[in-house]
Amino acid sequence: MPLDTYEELLESVCDELGRDDLKAKSQEWVWLAELAIQRELEFAPTEKVLTAQALSADASTIAAPSDFLAAKHIEIQYSPKKVIYPTSFDTLTRWKNNSTIAGEPTMFTVHNGTIYLAPATNTDTTYDLYYWGGMTHLSETNTTNELLTFGADCLKYGALGYSAPYVGDDQRIQVWSALSNAALESLQRSFWTAKGSGGPLHTRPDSRTWGWTGKGW
Repeated sequence: MPLDTYEELLESVCDELGRDDLKAKSQEWVWLAELAIQRELEFAPTEKVLTAQALSADASTIAAPSDFLAAKHIEIQYSPKKVIYPTSFDTLTRWKNNSTIAGEPTMFTVHNGTIYLAPATNTDTTYDLYYWGGMTHLSETNTTNELLTFGADCLKYGALGYSAPYVGDDQRIQVWSALSNAALESLQRSFWTAKGSGGPLHTRPDSRTWGWTGKGW
C-alpha cells in the first residue's frame, strides 16, 4: 500500500501492529515522530504569508495559523493600506486599559495562538499576515507534507518505535529501530545535499545513530 496520505500512513502503522483499534493513538505517535525528525533535520522556519483574510468590524483578535511561529507584520487593506507591527503584550494591555475606542489598529501582539489587535477595527476589511512558520503537521485536514512525501518510511518506523512501550512489543523495538535509523540517515543525507544545492558540503551531518533506541530518539 502506498503511503501518500496521512490516512494511509495511519492504516499502515495499525496494520503493522495488527491492531485496528489504535488509530487515535497512531495519530499521537506520528505527531511525535514528526517532531523528532524535524529536530534531527534542523528544519529552519520559513517566511510565509496568509492573504486576503476577512476582518470584520469591531474585531479585536485574529486566530494564528496552525504552523505559526512568529509574526513579522500585518497589512490591513484600508485605503491607503495600513501596516502594523508586533508589540509586547504588556504594551497592548496598557493601551486597552486606557482606551476602548475602535478605529484602525496600530499594533498587535500574540499570546497563546491568538493575535490581539489594538484598537479593534471599525469597519469590515481584509488583511495579509506575514509570519515565520514551521512545517504543518499531518492531520485529517492537512493530509500530506514534506516529511510524508520524502520520508514516509521514517515517519512509519518512527511512529512504530513510539508505539512499542504502549503495546508492550519489546521484541520488535530493535527491528523498528534499525529500519528507522537507516531511513532517517538516508533522508538526512538527501536533505543536507539539497540544502547545499547539490554541491560540496562544508557542513555535513554527524555520524551518530539516529532513531528509536527504546528510550527515545
